[in-house]
Amino acid sequence: MDDFKNRVIAHLKEQGLIERELCIGTLPAGFMVAPILLETRDGQGRMTVKTQRFNNLEDARLLALLIAEYAKRLEKAGIAIPKNHQTLVSKDSSSADYLALEIASYEGKSLAAQFSHLGAVKIAEMVFSLLFGMFKQQPGDDLDIGIDPSCNNFTYNLEKGGAVYIDFIPPRYSIEGVPMVDYPHPTEQTDLKSQIRRFYTKTGVALIALTQILRHEPEAYYDILRILMKLAHQSSQPEVTKKIVSLTEALSVLTSPNEILNPSRPEEARLLGILNFNRGVVSKAELREIFQNTHIDESTRLIPEAKFSAALPLLIKPELT
Repeated sequence: MDDFKNRVIAHLKEQGLIERELCIGTLPAGFMVAPILLETRDGQGRMTVKTQRFNNLEDARLLALLIAEYAKRLEKAGIAIPKNHQTLVSKDSSSADYLALEIASYEGKSLAAQFSHLGAVKIAEMVFSLLFGMFKQQPGDDLDIGIDPSCNNFTYNLEKGGAVYIDFIPPRYSIEGVPMVDYPHPTEQTDLKSQIRRFYTKTGVALIALTQILRHEPEAYYDILRILMKLAHQSSQPEVTKKIVSLTEALSVLTSPNEILNPSRPEEARLLGILNFNRGVVSKAELREIFQNTHIDESTRLIPEAKFSAALPLLIKPELT
């Protein structure tokens, strides 16, 4: 990995894309290989470089175009993205690979790393303000542009005083009427409907944001629900919170798995775990266990049956129904 990182830096210098850089760290990797944090010595600030290798030009060019288009659509929808965001395609002369490069200004640490500093309430205000700004631009519950509002996918920009979205893989928008749920788009049988429900509906997106924030501070549940209701009212989106409140009520009286509590619905299981924590029937350690056991399998996009079964005793509490 270090060898590849050094080659990427050398390649960027060779192409004149960066000058007088000082490598100061490597960021957590996702689909894009070896995200690198750079700092220019001429005072121009920090930047991130994310890279993916391909053995042909067409695939590299396609990814770069998809990322650029997704970033443009997000920005138009009111979602803040990093400054100086750009995508490029270049050839790595040392390996004959083609590189799809995503370059942007460094906007700070992820929100997931800043709960002790900012707190869940402040983070919820920032994230839901962005999301409801996006929601109010279109009617109904369905979204033309998908988004994964996990706290790892936002940074906190001190100058802007708000959240900045940094996750562009997969590029979540529809191509010829088909919402992109992964990259490359799945060719094998996966639960596409659940992915569309989670990332391409207002309710699904709000539910991801709610549960991902509360996994860090589950005791802030009622404060964050009030923020959610306030912002929904201000942006004329009351149906979003109505659906979440209705879901909460339905989950709280469950006696067995059903259509709203099953392996295709990780957020619903996690929300029930958060409710149980606030009802005093699961501990914080048990809530962490619920989140671990409701993580989806990357190949099927479902919670594995064994893990879902392991989570059920902490979710279904007969003494509460």
